[in-house]
Order: sequence, then C-alpha cells, then structure tokens
Amino acid sequence: MSNIKKQLIASSKAGNFLVKIFTFYSQEKNDQKDLEKHLIDLHNTGKINIIKEFHKLKNIDEAYNFFKTREILEPVLPKISAPANTVMECVKHLISEAGNDMAADTLIAPFIEFMAADEKRADEVLNISLEEIDEKFDSITPAILAGAKLNLKVYASKTIELSQHSNIQIQTRAIHAIGRIDYNKDNDLIVNAITAIESSISNNFNELLFATVLRSSYSLCNHNSVLDKRVAKIFKTVLKNHNDHILHIASSILGFENNIPNPIVKLLLGALTHTKPQNKGTLLHIDCGLKKLLEKNQAKEIDNVIIFLEKILLKESNISITQFISVQQEIICNAKILNKIVTKWLLSKKSRLGKAASDLVSNISQQPLHLSVDRKKLPKLDNDTYLFLAKKACGWFFFQPVSAVSFILSLLDKAPENERQKIAEIVFNPLLISYPGSVKEYLESMLPNASKIQAPIISTVIKRFENYHNELEKAQKTRELIPSVAHREIYHRYRTRMMEQSMQEAEKDSLFSHLVTKKLILYGNKAINYFKLNPEEIGNRQEMELQSHSLSVEVPTMEYLNSNGSEYIRLNFQLEGCTS
Repeated sequence: MSNIKKQLIASSKAGNFLVKIFTFYSQEKNDQKDLEKHLIDLHNTGKINIIKEFHKLKNIDEAYNFFKTREILEPVLPKISAPANTVMECVKHLISEAGNDMAADTLIAPFIEFMAADEKRADEVLNISLEEIDEKFDSITPAILAGAKLNLKVYASKTIELSQHSNIQIQTRAIHAIGRIDYNKDNDLIVNAITAIESSISNNFNELLFATVLRSSYSLCNHNSVLDKRVAKIFKTVLKNHNDHILHIASSILGFENNIPNPIVKLLLGALTHTKPQNKGTLLHIDCGLKKLLEKNQAKEIDNVIIFLEKILLKESNISITQFISVQQEIICNAKILNKIVTKWLLSKKSRLGKAASDLVSNISQQPLHLSVDRKKLPKLDNDTYLFLAKKACGWFFFQPVSAVSFILSLLDKAPENERQKIAEIVFNPLLISYPGSVKEYLESMLPNASKIQAPIISTVIKRFENYHNELEKAQKTRELIPSVAHREIYHRYRTRMMEQSMQEAEKDSLFSHLVTKKLILYGNKAINYFKLNPEEIGNRQEMELQSHSLSVEVPTMEYLNSNGSEYIRLNFQLEGCTS
C-alpha cells in the first residue's frame, strides 16, 4: 500500500480526512490523477467511505478551501460504488453549502454520470424524488437525464407522463428534463415531447412552469426545425404573461441563442418591451441579443432592433439608450444605421426619442461624430421639414456641435431654396458663435469638398462670423463695457469656489477616489516617497518627477454671455412640434 493511501486512512480515523486530501490536492508535487485513483480504490475496497467523509464538508471551515476540496469529488463520483440515496443526500448537502455561488451546480454532471453507470440508481433516485419532493433541490431532472442515457424511450415516456402530473413542482421539473434530454434525432419522441409541453400550458398560469416551458420548447425547436411554428405558438401563449421571471428567460434566449427563427425573435422583442428598469440582468441579456441582430447587418433585423428600442424608450422613462452599451457601440460603428436612427428619431416629434438620439451621439470620448441625414427619407419630407430637422439637430446635439453642424449641412442639398438661408442662420447662431473653435475648424475643413449648394452658404457663414468678431473687438475698446479689475477678481473667485464645490460633490460618490491616495504638493517639481518592507526599516527613498496632464473642453460662449437665452433657444428647438 502506498504512503499516500496510508496517510488517507489514518486521517479518516483521526477525523481530519478533508484537511489531508486538500493538502495533497494543493501540493504541486502530487499528481492529482493519482490522488483520484487512490480515493476510488480506497472507497470501493471499503477502507474509507468517501461519501460519508464529503458529507462532513462545510463552507465555513478555515482548515481547507470548500470549493477546491469539493472539486476533488467531481471526477471520483462517477467511478465509485455506493447507495444512490446516500450519494444524492451528499450531493444535495454540498450544493446547499455552496449557496448562491455560480459553481454550486458543478456536481450535477458527475452525479448524472454516477446514476448512468447503473439504471437501478436512476430508478431509485427518481422514485425517492417523486415521493419526497425537495423544494430546494431538483433531483428529478438528473435522474431522468441519467436514465435516458441508458433507456431513452422508457425514460422519455416517463418524463412525458410526469409533465402532466398534478403536482406543479414535479410537472415543472419534468418539463425542464424534456428540454435537456438527448433524443438522438428520434422525431417521434420529439413530437410527443412538444405535444406534452403544449398540453402543460393549457391549465392555470404558474410563473416557474411557464418560464421552464419557454426554455424547453426552444430546446426542442433546435432538435427539429419543423416544429418552429408550434414552438412559436407556445411562445405566443407564454409571453402574454409579462412576469419578470418569464421575461428574464426570454431575454437569455435572445441574448445567448443563435439562429433564432424570425417569428420567435419578433415575439421575444415584443414581450421584452415590458421589461422593468430595475431588472438590470434582463436588460443586459437584451443588450447582447440586440447586438447580435445588428451584427447580421440585414434590413429586417435592423428594423426589429430600432422598433424595439423605440417602444421600450417610449414606454419606460427610466430606461435609457445608454443602458444598452453593446448596442450603442454597434450603432456608432455603423454610419448607415446611426444616420437612419438619428433621422427617424429627430423626425418622430417624441422628446424621449430626441433625448435618446442625443445620448447616442454624446457617448463619444474621442473624435466628434460626423452625422448625415438618411437620404431615403428626404424625398418624402414636406416643406419646412428640413428646417424642422435642422432645429432638432441643433437642440438635441447642441453640446456635440460638430455632430449638429455635420447633420445640418447634409440637409442643404435637398432643402427647398427658401429654407436654406434659415438653416444657415442656425449654423451661425447659436452653433458657430457658441463654438468658435471646433465649428469654425469643421466648416473650413468642409469647404474644399462642399457641393455647389453648400459651398457658398458655408463661405457666407464664415465671413459673417469674421465680421461678428471684428465688431466684438471694437466693442472691447468701450470703457463702459469693460469690468474693473476688482470686479473681475471677484467673479474669478466666485467661479473658483463653484468649481471646488462641484469637485467635492462629485468626489463623494466617486469610486476612483476610494482606490487612490491623494497627496497635496505645496512646492517643487518632484514627489518623494519612502517604501518600507517592514516597520523597523528606515525605508528606501524614491523620487518621482511630476508629469503634466491636460484636458481641453470647449464651453459654449453663449452660456457665459446669455445663458438663459441660450437655454431657451435649445429647449425651444428640442420641444417644437413634439406631441409627447
């Protein structure tokens, strides 16, 4: 007998078996495969009862790592001989001890393999589970899956029979098993299974049952695409109930399943517009699903996504486009989709969609986003609609001036002649005079490649701006308009205090401020730190030269000169013509 086996037997007698195997398992010098073989041999020869020992495993003992120790049992479990009921109780205990950890259910697969080694085990576990229903632990599904590996037709029939059981928990677990059985392409069994699911939702509504039906019926759809229409009818029935649990399962199907039939996609999207703002996990799954639809770059899929976003944004004021991070990035990276959405939402006369378009464009951390009107919609526009779009772009994209100007300039070629001057006036005031840096630079860069209609308008706007600044320079020489040095210092101190208060308020809720150490440097151009390996050392001196970092932000000048007037113009443009 090897030295390791002797130590394991001794530790079992001494009552510290779990600590010993954890120690062996953690040491790199020990071959983990050899340890598994020793444990299997010791158990099957009756020298150590592995199941009894692991039943003592607790998630509160500091002598070993619970999950790492439990991990040792996973490859061992399928190869040992033990009464099925004691193994089931041990597995149930270990899963319960794991709590809500995502690794809690990793023992289920080895437990299924253990039962699949002998049909009597699966029968025993199933019979016990049907007689003594455990609300917290589902042993029915593993027993069915294990039995189906040995005798598919018998266990498929049992499962279908149980799916009509009067006990709702047994019925739900049977439906769950129906969706997980490997039918080996036996179409007759698959058809019988879908018929059983259809029958299960004909009775009164049950949240858990209907959510399970959704998942299992879609799984059967993957086995046989002929069932798509029947599965779509099941989805239609189940998704009439806008229950949070059902919607979460629907969102996970949308988010993580591939090649979902189009009728089912529409049903999922239609139901998911009822998602509540507080259900962050459901919204995250929806975000993943919408991104996959956009990646296909097909007109139908893009339209489905846009319609969904419009419905959920109009329905829930507390849901923002910024919560769909992946969708937002996908839209921004595809100019065609972005321009289509921006044009549609600005034309919608819905303030929430206008705000959504603004949020979509404003989430840009690098170069400003250049927009263009979706020309497919232009031939259908009535007179004054071009001017209407220009006002909307100015109002909603005012703080992204290059995006606003690029969109407005794209309107000029198709706009009626009598509207072009009014559109040009919006470019000049309030955009150009508010942002004399970025907007002027963009207009000058556009001028060489501008169309015959755009070029003279851009040139006129730039010339007006230069005249405007010439007049401002003349006004600066008027003594009555120049504040005194004292007044300027007072105003400067006021602005400084306001900025300090703003910074302090922001730092209160800042996660970053809790991750770094703040130091105030009164003079000099270096920072000196002393690093100590232990408290008794003097410490090593380290000097670090200070580095300069800068951030440039262009604040609209009209916010200083006429903040109320600027805000009035912006809000007026945003809300003009809005019906909601």
